[in-house]
Amino acid sequence: MDGMYDKAYKLKGNTAAGGPVFYRGNQFPEQYSQISLVTEPAGNLMRASKVIDTNGKVTGENLFAKQEILASTDERFRPVNTNNTPDGTVMIVDFYHGILQHRTYLTTYLSDQIKSRDLERSKHIGRLYRLRAKNQAVPKVDYLNDLSAADLVPFLAHDNGWHRDMAQQLIVMKQDLSVVTALQKVAISSANHLAQIKALWALEGLGHNTFDILKQAANTDNAKVSSTVYRLVELLPNSAAINAWLVQQSQQVTQEAAQALVLAAGTHQAWPATANIINKYGSSAFVEASLGNHEADFLAAQQTNISPEAAAAISKLGATVLQTKKKLTGSLSKKCRQR
Repeated sequence: MDGMYDKAYKLKGNTAAGGPVFYRGNQFPEQYSQISLVTEPAGNLMRASKVIDTNGKVTGENLFAKQEILASTDERFRPVNTNNTPDGTVMIVDFYHGILQHRTYLTTYLSDQIKSRDLERSKHIGRLYRLRAKNQAVPKVDYLNDLSAADLVPFLAHDNGWHRDMAQQLIVMKQDLSVVTALQKVAISSANHLAQIKALWALEGLGHNTFDILKQAANTDNAKVSSTVYRLVELLPNSAAINAWLVQQSQQVTQEAAQALVLAAGTHQAWPATANIINKYGSSAFVEASLGNHEADFLAAQQTNISPEAAAAISKLGATVLQTKKKLTGSLSKKCRQR
């Protein structure tokens, strides 16, 4: 079909993309440490993309210029999902089926092809594959199922993402509050930012994130940790102390962490913090989301502290929100009357 294939009759883009995963294991070589994987069952392949993080904005580009990380000439090879695994490799789920289209969309040509190549054969034979680096040893698996909550805490710093995730999950499921102090120590002072983030979320799952601990964890140069702290502060009850702290943080926040900070500022209606972020980095989708039907309240408090252009844009957003709300309310009222 025009526009779908290039001159070499290869797909120009995904048509059935699925099963995305960021590789977070510890078995691949370093050059594969920041990649994402996406299955493409319609093309019998899987694509690897180099993940590029620029101030929290994630983009990607094909890891290989003229090939894919995995492709097959077997027309029944239909990779549909991928997962990080305990041994640091990647598990691939293969649907292994000759037909992807719903019968409603089958043309006469496709129906003839299905019959001539017996593509309906082997309907219930899926496959699992393991994608691993050929010249790298597969790490010994550390099993976590029998460990206590205290024994799980060190795994929050494991170099395999599967172990970090599972350790956090099990700590929360156990609800063993004896590990709160250990988790707080990791959250505040660990040299591993990934462990800090996991510890902070584990504390949240145990119901023991406090403003004091979050303030201490915010003393970091890592924007990922700062962003996590701001997301968790957003969940705390409103207080004058939190509002003052958010304003103080807005004066020194990085561009990446500002995205999470402005959402917290909106939730707590710390409008001076929102104004500081607008003045420093401009408006954004995060700023708009943070206002959440409070555009008029923000402008009433801070219109003179931001640029006329920013104020006009927020005023227009507020008018659009109000107009849309009226339309939706009117539509719902009309439907209720009809019933």
